[in-house]
Amino acid sequence: LKTGDPGFQFLDFLLLLRQGFALRRYAISLLLELAHLATQRRLDNSQRT
Repeated sequence: LKTGDPGFQFLDFLLLLRQGFALRRYAISLLLELAHLATQRRLDNSQRT
């Protein structure tokens, strides 16, 4: 879908940019959650022994 209107292309660019930021934020929160779970597990294991 190619439109000659540069305004539309700019809007598409902004939408892609926003999706990229959302994806990055989601990936970061997922990594933080995994790191938190790993830390919790390590603490639980050290308390048991």
